[in-house]
Amino acid sequence: MHHDIAGAQCPTVNSPMKCVWTSILLLSAVLIAPAWSFAQTSGGFGNTLSEIVALAKKEGKVRVCSSSPDERDVDKFFAEFRKKYPGITVEYTRCRGTESRERILTELIAGQIEYDLLHVSDELIPKYRKAGVLAGPFEWSRLFGINPIYVSPDRHLVGAGSSVYAILYNPKLVAQEKIPRDWGDCLDAYWRGKFLVGTRANVFISLYPAWGKEKLLDYVRRLAANKPIWVREGGTEAMNGVIAGEHPMLCGAYLSSALRSLSRDPRAPLGISIPREVPANLFATFGIVKNGRYRNAALLLAGYLASDEGQKSYRSVFRESPYDEGSETGRRIKEAGSKIIFTGWDFTAEKEDEVLRWILQIWGFPMGQESR
Repeated sequence: MHHDIAGAQCPTVNSPMKCVWTSILLLSAVLIAPAWSFAQTSGGFGNTLSEIVALAKKEGKVRVCSSSPDERDVDKFFAEFRKKYPGITVEYTRCRGTESRERILTELIAGQIEYDLLHVSDELIPKYRKAGVLAGPFEWSRLFGINPIYVSPDRHLVGAGSSVYAILYNPKLVAQEKIPRDWGDCLDAYWRGKFLVGTRANVFISLYPAWGKEKLLDYVRRLAANKPIWVREGGTEAMNGVIAGEHPMLCGAYLSSALRSLSRDPRAPLGISIPREVPANLFATFGIVKNGRYRNAALLLAGYLASDEGQKSYRSVFRESPYDEGSETGRRIKEAGSKIIFTGWDFTAEKEDEVLRWILQIWGFPMGQESR
């Protein structure tokens, strides 16, 4: 409700002094309103879940841009959200790579708004924050019951889904007794000159919070001494080389890629080894566009996807939380008796770059040659 304090009239008050005090009290009520409440209502957001749902249904649509799911999995991925909140259309665009998010940021700064909800690349979060194009802060945990590990410290962003790393091998080429069971097995002289390692080093960067600098750098130094076959990406292409029998083992790969490959071809010669320490980190970091047209629907979708209920949507693309024991990822980790090393918001993109610089210096690769 808008109150015009400067021109306030007191038609029902006879005393001029009472009129003055009425204006003062009204001004005080506005000034002492909770800051977070004023920030949200002035931004056009509901203050409770029921208000957000009602406003989202009134908006009737949300435009979201993320790197996952891919086009073939869109209907399955958003099916439960649509069932729970009928009448809200999800207009999905797949945006991949840092370049696409750089372009979107440039457009947002220029006032060109195509999306309401964005999956912001980790390395670009500082730029998005500095540009002031994201709405917030929001009471994510209070509104949606989200695990605090998925909420950014400034409460502008929320994480959904996870990246989990494992070791892959070809069971036709690797004897049972030689299957690598942990990261230390990649140092075995048996593998010297025969196994793959990706120079993006994502998996080893993710071990840093638990291992620390000294242990990590000692490990990557010994790994390099075992003469791996370096590959730029260490992703799907490298995994396909293992499946094709070109190489027996890939030390460090996205578990999601392997599970997706096996779901499409269960007979593929691809073995998955869950190490005793499983690195995992946030996958989709969502931000609400400050001046988006369908902002409550965007807030509702982000909150849903980051909640325990919504995280199950990521099972369809094998990007589910490692703590989701009902998923394929969670089941494998539990059966292996492995410890989850979850890197959260405190492990910033700047720190990741610093750790990557240390690793690449040891490996003899120039910083910046790999797009992360």
